[in-house]
Amino acid sequence: MFLILFKIFSSLPYWIVQSAAHLIAFMTRLFSLRILKTSRDNLIHCFNTEGLLKKSIYETTLSSLEFPYVWGRPDNIKKLIEGNQNAFIGLDRKPMLIFTLHMGCVDVMLFYLALNLKSLNILYTPAKNISLNKAVKSARESTGAKMFSILPKEFNKMFKSFKKGNHIAIASDLVPHKKGKYSTFFNRECLCLDLIEKLSKKNTHQLVFVYFTLGKTKRYKFNYKTLDRPINVDDMNSLFETAIKECPELYGWEYKKFRKLSGQKKNIY
Repeated sequence: MFLILFKIFSSLPYWIVQSAAHLIAFMTRLFSLRILKTSRDNLIHCFNTEGLLKKSIYETTLSSLEFPYVWGRPDNIKKLIEGNQNAFIGLDRKPMLIFTLHMGCVDVMLFYLALNLKSLNILYTPAKNISLNKAVKSARESTGAKMFSILPKEFNKMFKSFKKGNHIAIASDLVPHKKGKYSTFFNRECLCLDLIEKLSKKNTHQLVFVYFTLGKTKRYKFNYKTLDRPINVDDMNSLFETAIKECPELYGWEYKKFRKLSGQKKNIY
């Protein structure tokens, strides 16, 4: 059922998707939905202003609609990404450890990586709805990638694949469910996923940071940076901040990044 809905939605002209995003974003602001409050809290916490709020809500809404838009038809990413179509030529001679952040639609990024790299493994958080999760996983693996959930059994399989020398891609700006490491994000304390730090210390993979900014002729411009040394969580967050400063409205400010704080106040929400 979900795959059928994805197929129908992905067949729409992209301008209709954009128009729907404008309408939903307007309704979000009009009725002060929860996403609005969380985004405002994050922007004020990081920048002491909510000046980006209107743009942020629209970009978040459009990015959310792009998930089913590419789940139903992965080839739709060609309508959304400009430049760097051969970004990984030469780099893929060595297995890559690729990390990114929730800046634009993550699945557009992951599909792009999967279509350009063979033997790509992706770590993901499964949907709570079993039927939806099955449909989404099927759509994601249709591009040739292998999906591993963050659940212990699947994660162990992913780690074995990593040790075999396969490419790995992770959106690593999430707050960990259990263990992690405290660092700062725009000079504010946050609990961070330290998986990239641990894996990069193995020195077995080429470390690559990838992210989107807004494109000039299409929705996204693909950007990447290769790193010649292992990094820690502080380094990772510094790279995230630099990318976000290029296009701050594109980052997913609706996510509750500042929860699980170490002091008496456990979150800012």
